[in-house]
Amino acid sequence: VTIAIEQGDAANGNLATGDLLTIYGNGGNDTIDASKVTSLLLNMQFILGNDGGSILGSANADLIEVNVTGDTTGILNLDGRGGGDSYIVNLLGGNTETEITINDTGTGGTDTVVVNGTTGIDRITLTGAVMTQGTNTETLNYSGLETFTVNTLGDADEVTIVSTHSGITTVNSGDGEDIIAVQS
Repeated sequence: VTIAIEQGDAANGNLATGDLLTIYGNGGNDTIDASKVTSLLLNMQFILGNDGGSILGSANADLIEVNVTGDTTGILNLDGRGGGDSYIVNLLGGNTETEITINDTGTGGTDTVVVNGTTGIDRITLTGAVMTQGTNTETLNYSGLETFTVNTLGDADEVTIVSTHSGITTVNSGDGEDIIAVQS
């Protein structure tokens, strides 16, 4: 299924400014495309099935938040496109095998990602283009971002930084006796 959201959907009285539009992509490899929205009129929430899919943002600054669940097994592709986009990825941990790719192709603005670990033990490895967590891996591939932040939250976490992208990289360790190793 491909769903396209156009500016006229809100402007013609179908939805009011500030309304929450929720789209469920229940199964299959779905694409949700908001590229024709020219101004921020809606709060948009997209819920894709466990087969993965794509979320394509607008020409404006978009906020795309991903909550990894135990059923998330497909590849999820994210592109906020234009404007300074913000991505939030909330990891699950445990035996999750998830692959998320953020490829922000837009120009202008500052594109950021915040990755929130779990309250348990996180084992995160970070390179200039990939972040992995755990042994049955949650993988985040990324490009086109200016700022990358990892919040490890609770417990005794281990973060290995092999390399970083050309922008700003921040690791915020949470509660617990964390180990952050920087390799050269």
